[in-house]
Amino acid sequence: MKTLYTFLFSLFLTATSISSFAQNNSIQDFTIESDEITVQNNTANILSTITKNGSTLTWTQNQNGNTLVSNFSITNITGQWDSTISAGNIVLSISLEGSSEMITLTGDDNGISMVMSSTDTINSLGELSFNINNITYL
Repeated sequence: MKTLYTFLFSLFLTATSISSFAQNNSIQDFTIESDEITVQNNTANILSTITKNGSTLTWTQNQNGNTLVSNFSITNITGQWDSTISAGNIVLSISLEGSSEMITLTGDDNGISMVMSSTDTINSLGELSFNINNITYL
């Protein structure tokens, strides 16, 4: 669990605005709200807002009165998403100061799931699964 907090804290400390471009905009801009993150079978009550706005993905986390913001550059988007019914499967490749991540967003009859996984094998915590409460389209 300490590793999770270290990872999340480091994301907050190193967060900067990065501008880039998405090569394939196959999902409209959105905001997702989550109240829990699970990593390595440990769940933490971390309120998160994840917003896609153009080629930027902003992850705002709130825990114990602390707010941290990370601005990722979206480098690629693959898959399809139907925003009228919040269904499909889409992968967003994102980066922050040289660290590469992937976010997989899946929507079906069971609801919406979101998983962030690191492509950095040295500092990887594995997958972060978000408990999705709501998605709104901008």
